[in-house]
Formats: sequence, C-alpha cells, structure tokens
Amino acid sequence: RISEGVGLSDELCYLIAVQVQNILISLHGLNPPVIHRDIKPSNLLLDENGCIFLIDFGGVQDVLRPEGTGGSTVIGTFGFMAPEQYSGRSLPQTDLYALGATLVYLLSGLEPMQLPNPDMLLDFRPFVNASERFCNWVESETVGTTGDRGRSRAKTSQSREQNWSGVCITRQA
Repeated sequence: RISEGVGLSDELCYLIAVQVQNILISLHGLNPPVIHRDIKPSNLLLDENGCIFLIDFGGVQDVLRPEGTGGSTVIGTFGFMAPEQYSGRSLPQTDLYALGATLVYLLSGLEPMQLPNPDMLLDFRPFVNASERFCNWVESETVGTTGDRGRSRAKTSQSREQNWSGVCITRQA
C-alpha cells in the first residue's frame, strides 16, 4: 500500500512503534549506549508472526566519548536523519527522530523530504488519517531539538513492563 502512496493505519503504526521503541530501549540501555543512526522503513523487517526486527547495524555508534570532544562521521538517510546528524553528532534521541520520520512515512505514504518542514518540524498532519493523540506523539519525536524528543519513553518502558515487549502485529484475514 505504501508504494501506492497510501499510508498505514495509526493502529498498525502504533504496534510498529512500540516494537521499535522496545528495541531502542534495549540498545540505548547498553553500556555504552548503542545508537543505530539509520532507522528507516527499509531497515525494519516484519516476520510472518508480525514481529518487527531492526536490521543494518553498519552505521551503529556506541557512545564512548563525552559530548563536545570531537565529531563523528555523518551516517543516515536523508529525510530520516535527525538535524544533529548533519553535523556528525548522534545521541539516543537521534534514533527517536528517525523512528518518528519512519512513522510519518508509514502513515502518509510520503517520504519525509516531500513534506513541508517549517521551523524544522515535519508538517505531516494534512497527509495522514490518524488520531490527534497519535499525531501529537509522532510530532513530539520529530522535533528539531534533541531535548524535546523521547518524552514518551517512560510510558513505553511502563508499557513494556505490562507485557508489551512481546507485542507483534496480528494479521487479520
């Protein structure tokens, strides 16, 4: 459907988001944290049981050096990259931006770079059919400043403890 420019439902995108966030919680919780830096639709695989897997760890960066002690190689995919990646920086919030941009693509069927981007905020709402609540959450993940991303993490961690870690997408006949 997406290749035809038709987005997925917000319910399906929510199930995808929960699974990817659980993966990110695990990666970012490692010591040192592991940052994927290239989350995009083609790096998410859906298996026959409806479970999402994150692939292509070629751009992974573990956070070893303190912030401000040197740059990094710019890695990512245009449209899905967080603003800080353009200067070679990556943080756990970098992956959250890419997840948000991926959800924008899944919801709208449009590449993020095709959307208006006033004030570094993807203007996707006119192109999706999703609840206000879900749009607010996706928007919070795609803000330009790193400090404003990831506020939903605590809720996801809480959900994970309530057996969301094993959630997979159920196919309906």
